[in-house]
Amino acid sequence: MSRWIGARLPPTRESASGVWTLAEAMRYKAAGLWPGNKFDDAINIAGVKADLQCCIDVGATACYPGTGQTLTDLTGNANNFFLGADGSATSADPTFNGSVGGVSVNEYLSFDGGDYCRFAAANPTWVNNLHKDNALWSAAMWARIPATAAVRSIFGTARGSTNQTGVNCYYTSGNVLHFEAADGSAPAIMSADHGGSITANTWTFIGLSMNEAAGANGFAFAINDDVDLFTSTYATPSTNNATDTLEFGALGNANTPLVNGSRIACVAFWTRALSPAELLELFKRSRSRFGV
Repeated sequence: MSRWIGARLPPTRESASGVWTLAEAMRYKAAGLWPGNKFDDAINIAGVKADLQCCIDVGATACYPGTGQTLTDLTGNANNFFLGADGSATSADPTFNGSVGGVSVNEYLSFDGGDYCRFAAANPTWVNNLHKDNALWSAAMWARIPATAAVRSIFGTARGSTNQTGVNCYYTSGNVLHFEAADGSAPAIMSADHGGSITANTWTFIGLSMNEAAGANGFAFAINDDVDLFTSTYATPSTNNATDTLEFGALGNANTPLVNGSRIACVAFWTRALSPAELLELFKRSRSRFGV
């Protein structure tokens, strides 16, 4: 049986067929009956899909079906993450919240102070290159972080220490968003502190873009639409691989897990440096889901 073009079916959180007015769409969205914008869709709409290596969005059924230990990479590259350290359920597993496939502000992983997500295999080359000479990469995340005097981990491969090899990104105890690359001995071979600060218990876009060879203004650091630029040069880049397997919500080897009450909904990594304009476009294309 055929339907006339534009005929509508009742909308759900996962689909809305047919032609709708903006007012109708907004009314259904307010009632939770309108499809959200998956992070990989926002990436595509923003025009920044090129060289995307990994995209995790726990609101997407294809990423997390509500059970199991694996967060499936939406790019099809199989760059998956575990809830916790491995494929076994442990006390280190974040908790899925919301409705399966909901793709709204209500779908996220909650962290209790001992939870994190670890890459589900040995680090691939693109992860081991994050801290090396001519590093070229970007990362983005939507997170909701509570107010605390503790360090709050975003992602890392070096245990939060410059005496290890890899990268660390975290909020300091002084509420400063910090990034550093390390070659196995202090001090950091490159570090940057964003000039802004997060609003506690509010969904926040965090973006990083590294073109190590560029030097001046080669590192872009974003909190929502506030993008700071830094010199990107690694002083003494290591040729060794990262000390630890990539984690988000911790800094490697389960070091410094996110504090209790933290939430993460989406994470993505690229093997190219997004421009400041591209980071801003991705923020704009993904913000409505989080009420920002």
